[in-house]
Order: sequence, then C-alpha cells, then structure tokens
Amino acid sequence: MKTVRERMDIISAYREVGSYRGAAEICSTTHRTVKRVVEAAESTEGVAEVAHNYDSVSDLVAQRVEKTKGRITAAGSTGRRNASVSRQHQLSLTEGDGDGKAVHR
Repeated sequence: MKTVRERMDIISAYREVGSYRGAAEICSTTHRTVKRVVEAAESTEGVAEVAHNYDSVSDLVAQRVEKTKGRITAAGSTGRRNASVSRQHQLSLTEGDGDGKAVHR
C-alpha cells in the first residue's frame, strides 16, 4: 500500500513524463502500480465537493468580519472578567517565598 505522499509523487511523475513506465522508473515502482494509482486519482477528480458544517453561517461570519473590521469577540463578554482573572493569575505567579520560584495557588 502506497502512502498519500507516494501516490502524489507517482501522479506528479506521470504528469511530468506522460508514461506509466517512465513514472515507474522515477518512483521506483512498477508500471502497473503507476497505472492503478493514476486511474484511481482520475476517477475521484469529478467527485462533488463535500458540504462543511460551517457553510450555513459563512455569510454571517463574513458580514461580521466586515462590520467589525476583523475584531470579533465572544458575545456578551466585556473582557473585564477575563482581565481580573488574568491579573489574579499574574499576582499568584509573582508571589513566592523569596527563592524566585512561582507559587501556584
């Protein structure tokens, strides 16, 4: 079984030289393997694009990014609570018993 990287190398070599045997020589494999990999790749090129779970909200996100010039925050968060938690964390790290090591509480 060929890895994804090996299959991509085989397809690239085939497109470069245009023959199964030439690509097989470049990739150190057989011409039959090159043919199998190339045909498998060509059969999947016409596959429809898979829908993503975020497709339904992509327009909304684009509108919000444009409206806020890229500064999107969590809804309802003022940042005040986060700042106090961060400050408390900093204070707990700077307090110690004088040996220079942080004390986590």
